[in-house]
Amino acid sequence: MELSQLTYYTEALMNRILLPLALTAIVGTMMVAFATGGQRMRGQVVPQSATIAVEHKKPLRFWLTVSEGTAPAVVELSHDGKGKAGISVPSDWKLREVRGAALKDIAIDTPTFGFTRRAVPGGATLSFTVPAAPDGVILYNPSEVQLEVRLKRIHLHPDSVQTDAFLIKEAQKRLY
Repeated sequence: MELSQLTYYTEALMNRILLPLALTAIVGTMMVAFATGGQRMRGQVVPQSATIAVEHKKPLRFWLTVSEGTAPAVVELSHDGKGKAGISVPSDWKLREVRGAALKDIAIDTPTFGFTRRAVPGGATLSFTVPAAPDGVILYNPSEVQLEVRLKRIHLHPDSVQTDAFLIKEAQKRLY
């Protein structure tokens, strides 16, 4: 193969394949930045949906309270079961406070796949600090019995409270 043919194929590769591919990548990146408003700054915490799983053997009432409007946000979880319920939350949620039980009574599993599971006794409340209030919560109930969920969202700016109730059995549900 001659040098002129090699140069021709190299230029053809650049002009017909690589250049359009690079332009497509640049335009796609600009479209994503425009669609998200370009508001994200380096080091800024961006809210995401959070998934919480509750494992239990008997019907259970579960309370979830989320405060929005401050950073970090506060999320509180509790249940009224007679025994312990396995509650899995995102691993970046930091346990802030335990009420209604001794800390030693709450078994903590090693974080796996971005989640930390705790065995929480009935009547105990776990309070977490969260980098940013989740923009949605998906609650997963893998158990064969029903889970009654009482959701309270406290909006600090403006001052308002929103409450909802859900019944979930062997399913996941987007609470908001």
